Amino acid sequence: MPTFEKVRISLAESERTPMFGDQEQPRRSRTQFFIDAFSERRDFLPSRGKAKLTFIPIPAPEGFVAGFFAREIHQRGRKGPEEQFVETELDSWEIALFVMNLAQDSQVGWLELNREFPATKSILESFFRHLSRNSSFGEWIVHVKYMDSEGQYWKAVEAHKPFITQLRFVFIPPNALRIRQRVADFVKLANEQGHPDTQEHVYRAPPGQMEPESEVLAASANIAMEGGGEAKIYTGRKKVYDSDDERTRMEVDEGDMPTPANPSFLRRVIQRLF
Repeated sequence: MPTFEKVRISLAESERTPMFGDQEQPRRSRTQFFIDAFSERRDFLPSRGKAKLTFIPIPAPEGFVAGFFAREIHQRGRKGPEEQFVETELDSWEIALFVMNLAQDSQVGWLELNREFPATKSILESFFRHLSRNSSFGEWIVHVKYMDSEGQYWKAVEAHKPFITQLRFVFIPPNALRIRQRVADFVKLANEQGHPDTQEHVYRAPPGQMEPESEVLAASANIAMEGGGEAKIYTGRKKVYDSDDERTRMEVDEGDMPTPANPSFLRRVIQRLF
């Protein structure tokens, strides 16, 4: 049964440069940026290895973009008995469906897992890194974060609370998701005044003193868990939780899956995942 992995794809404003006169061009909205990014075929290389990846778009309902990431696989095999089972090089293509909600308060994507592909986050980061080399896509800095929808952060807090010595949060300004107002307002203010690409907040205390459930720390954790940044928990020098290691996964029935030649079942996938 096909399994999908969930990520939030956030955009932060990049500094304008005089190259190609892009400082004179109006910045596209986040929604339009993603529409343009996934509107046509893109060939790119993964961060590791030399096996080229390809993205092919398919029609999607309004408010979504979708398509298939593909990778050519070369492997040794044998021909049939008529050719005495002679060894040969077999070429085939593996594909993985991708779909993303473009709503400004969402921008959540799901990518089908395939053992022949790099990790979900790595594929998408490589895709956007390829785009960023084109000046027309350099107006936004792209951040891809896994989402801890299963609440593994709170399970780690419960298991290690008497020993927690450090909580570390990284936020992607201005994408504090507009959900935890006090933290979001602080992140926004720091971004407006300091113009960082990301913000890192570190809280340290002797074992047992930290109160992870307090309003500010809980809000910070929830922002990270929902893909607006990262969260880490330490007990002394030992890291016992890292949001970058967490995965939210969901299965889709094989019979509900679209194909490149027949993408009409995409609506069924969207209903299941979103």
